[in-house]
Amino acid sequence: MAQSVNPSLSTANLAFCADPAPAPRRPSSVKDAADQIAALNSKDYTTYSSGGKTHYVWTFLSTETFNTSRWSLLVDAFVVGGGGSGYDGGSPAGGATHNGGGGAGGVAYTTGFLLPAGVNTFTVGGGSAATVVGGDSSILTNQYGGNTLVGKGGGSAGPTNDDGGSGGGGYYGQNGGDENQSSENSVLTSGFVTNFGYDGGDSGGGAGQYAAGGGGGAGAVGYNGSSSAVANNSYGGVGIQEGVDFYINGTSNWYAGGGGGSCGTCAAGGAGGGGQGGNWGACDGQ
Repeated sequence: MAQSVNPSLSTANLAFCADPAPAPRRPSSVKDAADQIAALNSKDYTTYSSGGKTHYVWTFLSTETFNTSRWSLLVDAFVVGGGGSGYDGGSPAGGATHNGGGGAGGVAYTTGFLLPAGVNTFTVGGGSAATVVGGDSSILTNQYGGNTLVGKGGGSAGPTNDDGGSGGGGYYGQNGGDENQSSENSVLTSGFVTNFGYDGGDSGGGAGQYAAGGGGGAGAVGYNGSSSAVANNSYGGVGIQEGVDFYINGTSNWYAGGGGGSCGTCAAGGAGGGGQGGNWGACDGQ
């Protein structure tokens, strides 16, 4: 006689015979953990040595998620907002040739920041178009409602939106923008945070040089413009240097300099990526 088969028994037997999912392997060292995280994200790291320790560094140049697997990590983090633009509009009498420099993106640097196990989101803000503030950059963690570390976008050098992480320089006849990075990151639940951002310089607004203000940098205010040829006329504010102002990758590079305002070919941007100002007459005594 044929025998019927109970489907529920077959399902139970299949489940019982299946191999269990492999558990994550316990790392044998910090390097082993870094290698596993790098493989999981298909994202390589760089290293540098300091204080007798090897530090593992991931760099994000565009918005990405980052999976730390089952490990919660205490990390140092360095977040820079997108830079603001110089101004390129208006009539000549209203400032089209006498334009301020863009403000640098605000910087947030933290030590001992908790990156929880699992997937966290790294957002990289873009540089701005004219009269628009740069995009904010951030790290958004995945636990307890999210813990967000923010670098504000830099201020534009136009007649509006000149406040930012660092302020935009004042265009013809105007004051520079204010920095707003210092008001960020006050409610983080982990880590010690330092914010970097400075105001933009003011325009001299007079005949002669018609010099506009330099954009604020992460390390200093933008230089004011002057109607006469003086040193540092319309220069962008200086940025900050790795290994001196903060420690993140062992490169000694400069970051987040403000843009130079219109004055002459010598209106330099601040160290750290600030662009040079446009050519208008002579400055720096040249």
